[in-house]
Amino acid sequence: MCAVKKITGASKGNISKHSDTTLTDAKSITGQQLWASRWIVGSSDTLYSTTDPDATASWGGLVDEGLFSDSTKIKNIAYGEDDFGGKLWVIGTNSTDAEIGYCEDFPEALARNFDAAGGDPKWTAVAFSGNQLAASGGPGVAFANGVWVAGGFYTGTNPNITSIKRSIDGAETWSQITDAPQQAQPARSMCYKSGDTWFATNDSDIWKSTDNGASWDLENTDPGNITGILYCMAYDGEGVWVAAGNDGGGDLAVSDDDWGSDTGVYSDFGGSSNKIWGVVFVERLEKWIAVGQSGKISLSSDRTATSWSAQTSGVSDTFNGVATDGRTIVACGDNGTIVSSTDGINWTATTEGLAGNLECIACDIVGEGMR
Repeated sequence: MCAVKKITGASKGNISKHSDTTLTDAKSITGQQLWASRWIVGSSDTLYSTTDPDATASWGGLVDEGLFSDSTKIKNIAYGEDDFGGKLWVIGTNSTDAEIGYCEDFPEALARNFDAAGGDPKWTAVAFSGNQLAASGGPGVAFANGVWVAGGFYTGTNPNITSIKRSIDGAETWSQITDAPQQAQPARSMCYKSGDTWFATNDSDIWKSTDNGASWDLENTDPGNITGILYCMAYDGEGVWVAAGNDGGGDLAVSDDDWGSDTGVYSDFGGSSNKIWGVVFVERLEKWIAVGQSGKISLSSDRTATSWSAQTSGVSDTFNGVATDGRTIVACGDNGTIVSSTDGINWTATTEGLAGNLECIACDIVGEGMR
């Protein structure tokens, strides 16, 4: 276990858990939540949130004064559980004082930054010896099977510490993973498959863990002959993986055997410098969405992900992330850009003028579209 510094925090044992607020038209007959009741995006020192199901309206700053200094960027965000089964948001940042932040899923807690007065609950920060900073791409933080796993890059001098960290107690404390291939590049995507099996991207490699992220082995190098950095990866839950990055023309790597073999696929992004920053699977459509450079969006013809077609987003700013709740697909990007769609073809942009480059996005459906 690494030495971690808890800057501030709530006593979880004294927090009563909230009841999930779900959309009126998003319930089954048993009351189970089907669609998102909250979306959150990260930008520099600020988190923005909306409870609009289409994520095109009612966006507002989530914390009272911003979480960090203006030089800090919130690179990753995910939704999962704490060690009591309560709902939890976790962020990854490039702040050397708080590489990880976590907060219980209460509206009043999410609105209090790390230093806010007025008591708990609020955002809690965790810092690492040697620093393990979050990186762009994703999902850079993920929750499944009672475990949180986060990527990034290690900037310290210990030759045994790798770019992955892990928590088994609801994000309160984290282990810096030492049993993994050494790699100078960041680990950018953390994806759960099933059982105790996880996959991650690091540089142009695919890593695999069969013990819930405690140790990792090299599974595939340059999948699909993509030699650039793999920024993003996702799983459809039924055997198909897609990974992509900065391979120039927007190529993707596709595998149907857990990266034992793979196929290079053209995404129809066009151009020689179009990077793909996010990919997600939409179960309701049985299709994949890839987003990236200069407002580019591509849609697969089916879940095999072997054929793709370019779509019109209506914006020219680069997309940095994409998420889905199974109904709505939402992409975020530079200059406060947010667009959403329910079919992957017709996209609507928010006109609410959010500030800064939006680096990451998540909704309150655990793991949807990523595995």
